[in-house]
Amino acid sequence: MKQSTHIRNLIIITVIAGAIGGIGNYFMIDVKSKTSILKPVVLGIIAAGVLPLFLKLVSSNILDFVEENLRYKNYINFLSLCLLASLFADVFLQGIYAKVFHEFTEEIEQIDTRINIANEKASEATEKADFILTDIKLNSLKETYSVPEKNKQIKSLMKEHKLDYKEAKIFHDIKVEKIASPDQLYKTNNKKDVDATLQKLKKQNLVKEFDVNKIKMFIPKTKSLKLKSN
Repeated sequence: MKQSTHIRNLIIITVIAGAIGGIGNYFMIDVKSKTSILKPVVLGIIAAGVLPLFLKLVSSNILDFVEENLRYKNYINFLSLCLLASLFADVFLQGIYAKVFHEFTEEIEQIDTRINIANEKASEATEKADFILTDIKLNSLKETYSVPEKNKQIKSLMKEHKLDYKEAKIFHDIKVEKIASPDQLYKTNNKKDVDATLQKLKKQNLVKEFDVNKIKMFIPKTKSLKLKSN
């Protein structure tokens, strides 16, 4: 038997079994509720036609083109399932609808989740790249101060933000560097003082922390990082 003949047989079984099941469904309907026999017959054929989808959902191989003896056995099983599906066409179709669209909705939600995660990663990568680029551009813009001028600005920061001298000096270094890492600050300040000060400045919302290639970077939030275009 050719595969085309196999498919034709399945279609014939589907239509005939669907119609017979629909007629059976008609006789199961309460006499007072009966209308035309056409409706249950049509629904029966539709239910039988949807049955292959159900078999796919449950990973059944009953419709596969197999050896002849097994194939005829599968035809009988398929005929029985078509009769059952068409006999209870309303319930069967509603169940298939709920199953298919539930899985479809879940797939959409999973895709949306993956897209959101990808967008977040892309946004994070872009943000890191922007700050690295900003750091490079700002290297030529770092301000230099005389010692009296530096001390004057440190005292101003102490008064404005209620910081002690060490904290104000570290904050001043961050403002001068524009973008600074703890390792940079350790070179000119005590490590313990730097770590404690960074925590305090973050708490007071004076600096913002970023992770750039697994390296902590800090920028002052009291001064804009916007660059003038050339």
